[in-house]
Amino acid sequence: MREISLHSLPLGLRFRPTDEEVFNYYLMHKISGHHEQVEFIREIDICKYEPWDLPALSTIKTIDLQWFFFCPQGWNRATNTGYWSETGGDQKIESGNKLIGMKKTLVYHFGRAPQGRRSSRWWMYEYRATSKHLDGTLPGQSPFVLCRLFRKEDEIYYLMPKDLKMQTLVELGDLLQISHPVRWECPAIDGHGEGVKASRGHRSLAVLLRVAAVIVVFSLLGYLSLKLNYISAY
Repeated sequence: MREISLHSLPLGLRFRPTDEEVFNYYLMHKISGHHEQVEFIREIDICKYEPWDLPALSTIKTIDLQWFFFCPQGWNRATNTGYWSETGGDQKIESGNKLIGMKKTLVYHFGRAPQGRRSSRWWMYEYRATSKHLDGTLPGQSPFVLCRLFRKEDEIYYLMPKDLKMQTLVELGDLLQISHPVRWECPAIDGHGEGVKASRGHRSLAVLLRVAAVIVVFSLLGYLSLKLNYISAY
C-alpha cells in the first residue's frame, strides 16, 4: 500500500472529511467491498497497537495530529498496556433528516479497568453505520467501523511562541502528565513510534532541580532589586 503525502497537494488542503462524508462515502465503500476507492485509509486491528504507534502506520502522511483507520466492527478495546474507554453518549449523525450512523468518543487509559488512568493526549472517534443496507451482512459486504485518532498537543506549546519554548517548562509539563510509570505517552523521536523508556525518579529529580534553580535565580534578582531601591532611597 503506497503512502500519500499531503505535501503533494496545493497549499492549505487537508484530509478532513465531515461526519456525513465519513458515512456516505468512506464507510459505504469499505463495507460494500469497494476497497480500491478508499485504499489510502489503512485497515488494521486498532488494539494490536498502542496509540503512539498508530500514526506511523497511517498511509496519509500529514502534520495534522489526527489519523484515520478502518477496523473490523466489534474490535477488542484492550491493548498490551491499556484500553480504550467510552466517554459520553453516542452522537447521532444525520444526512438531511435521515439517521446514517453513530459517532462514539473513546479515550485511552493506561492499566486495566476499573483502575486505569486516563491519558491526557490520546482519544478517538469511532464511526459506525446504522443503515440497514450497510450492516455488513449483505453479499459482498464486511462489517467495518472507521476510527479517527487524535493526539492532543501539550498546552504549553500553545502558550509559547515557537522560538521561545523553554526546555525546562516542556520537561516539567511532560512530568506532570505522566500516566504510566514506565512508558511515556508521547512517541520517541526515533522513527519507530516506540514509547520512551526512562527512569521516572531520575527524570523527576532533574526537572525539579532545574525548576528550583530558576526559582533561586529569580529570588536573588528580586532581592537585589529591593536592595538597590533601598540604597537609592538614602
